[in-house]
Amino acid sequence: MTSTTGEPVVAVSRRIGAPAGDIFRILADPGRHADLDGSGMLRGGVSGTVVSGVGDVFVMRMHYERYGDYEMHNHVVEYEANRRIGWEPRPGRGHPDATASGAAWGHRWIFDLVPDGAGATVVTEIFDGSRMPEDKRAEVDSGRAWWHTQMASTLERLAELCARPVNPELEALKGALDRQREHILKILEGLSEEDLRRPVLPSGWNCLALVRHLTLDVERFWFLGVIAGEPDVAGQFTADAETHWYVPEGMSAEEVFADYRAAIVRADAVLATAAPEQEPAAWPVEIWPAWRMPDVRHILIHVLTEVACHSGHLDAVRELIDGTTWLGGSPYAG
Repeated sequence: MTSTTGEPVVAVSRRIGAPAGDIFRILADPGRHADLDGSGMLRGGVSGTVVSGVGDVFVMRMHYERYGDYEMHNHVVEYEANRRIGWEPRPGRGHPDATASGAAWGHRWIFDLVPDGAGATVVTEIFDGSRMPEDKRAEVDSGRAWWHTQMASTLERLAELCARPVNPELEALKGALDRQREHILKILEGLSEEDLRRPVLPSGWNCLALVRHLTLDVERFWFLGVIAGEPDVAGQFTADAETHWYVPEGMSAEEVFADYRAAIVRADAVLATAAPEQEPAAWPVEIWPAWRMPDVRHILIHVLTEVACHSGHLDAVRELIDGTTWLGGSPYAG
């Protein structure tokens, strides 16, 4: 553990025995921030959205003795996958400094990741207050020792999250699921926006509609909603599943694929803390009053089966569109 202090920056580093990609997935998921928070102020993210680039905004519920309960709107200002991520918090609902346009203090929280040998990463958490107004900077400077302590605690919690033992059964099932997820994305590579939106089979669905179905009704529904029981997915339980087989007006193909990838990241975060025998946190009795899957093991097998089925659907559609096949060529060719 190393640390530096200066005016007006605090930086604390720790070597963590995990690949940078594994660590970055946790840091890019606001839903995991309360698990690694060393300050005791974070109460959880407002939505299940995963950070995917500069310009994203995620809202965090907070509690501080002086202010009580409030929200902070975190604007992502730095993003380099598996390397660096940072955001500028701005006061939100319930905070005394919040205004109609949103107050901006200019300070940043940054995590910098540098690979250090096989399977290890030096992680540096940085508090950068160089852009803060003088009065706000004075408040931070007076509590500099406290910031240093809570940052060291955050990195310790992050190391503990990364050190949790891997379950071989879940890893095997997830590995098979990852290959089917890759199949979904790769078989659609190179198609035009027009082809992605064109119905090919008599049932009338198109490729982007199927990806939306996988995003909402598979990745979000089963992992975030059923396994994790996240309240923002609860409304999806009673929604007509067919309403998710379409692309909202104005949503581009790029956005559809980005949303799917983000849903996978969130699903993986749920699996990272799950056990095969773990019971689901919620169950849609409105949909299935007499049927219930008992644990994560059965849910993961169900999801794997469904995604594999849909990857086969896309194989057929892609071959009909332009002759492309997943394995390449004809299996009957001599």
